[in-house]
Amino acid sequence: MSENNTIIFSEDLEDFLLRRNESEGYAMMLFCAAGKMQIDLNHEHFELKEGDLLFCHPHFIIGHYMRTPDFHCRLIGFVAQALDEMAFLCFREDNLWWEKTQYLFAHPILHLTERQTTLINVFAELNQIYGSCEITPTREKIKNILLQAGILEILSWLEELIPTNSSSKKPAQKEVIFRRFIMLLQQSNGAHREVKWFANELSITPKYLTTVCKEVSGRSASELIDEFTLQEIRRLLQHTDFTTKEIGVKLGFSNLSFFCKYVKRGFGMTVTEYRQTLRNNSTTKDNTKNIV
Repeated sequence: MSENNTIIFSEDLEDFLLRRNESEGYAMMLFCAAGKMQIDLNHEHFELKEGDLLFCHPHFIIGHYMRTPDFHCRLIGFVAQALDEMAFLCFREDNLWWEKTQYLFAHPILHLTERQTTLINVFAELNQIYGSCEITPTREKIKNILLQAGILEILSWLEELIPTNSSSKKPAQKEVIFRRFIMLLQQSNGAHREVKWFANELSITPKYLTTVCKEVSGRSASELIDEFTLQEIRRLLQHTDFTTKEIGVKLGFSNLSFFCKYVKRGFGMTVTEYRQTLRNNSTTKDNTKNIV
């Protein structure tokens, strides 16, 4: 495994998932180089085979997984800071950033062509080479450039998969505001739930922010805020030992009663019941039996 403070390259799936569960969460890209794997993401079942690339957002919950004995993978993990930097890069360079992000949320596995597989392997080998070298400021810059090039290359593969009539157009002002709002949501990790707070950060009115969100995504600002907050609550309940009160404080709830009611309304059960359900249904125990 090679790493810096924000990015991890690894071929050890168990160690990576353990680190991910014990930390504030990593975004993950996993390339299946050989064999097969079945995995649960957000309680949905997926299967990877040789040549597949899996995308996993930091808030995605990884549950049961099984691998064939010949399974081999290459993966890269991003902590929140690195993911924000990648998002900013996409925001500047890719007009279809939002559409591609939503596509990957709904379709987290891409099957790569022979050319795409070759490129993935080249990027992995280059990162491994630079990861084994003595770190200097120049080499660190080269590693970041290679990583950015790899991300942009992968994003370019999605252009044929998403429906669009405006791939060459510059984003409209409302789209720019919406993308900045989404980045603020990701950075806040559920700690802010007032539309007014986000509107102030964006120097617009709450009413206009809600209008922008409705027009761009079909959902209101408050609906999107709740979605991000509930994702973070789900992650903390499953993968940490924080008490109910500690999670509420961490996410900025004014009191324990309000937090408990928020969870009950969002998940349909109490905090204790939901945590027990998550831990019963979504463990990450390894099983190397053959996948039929």
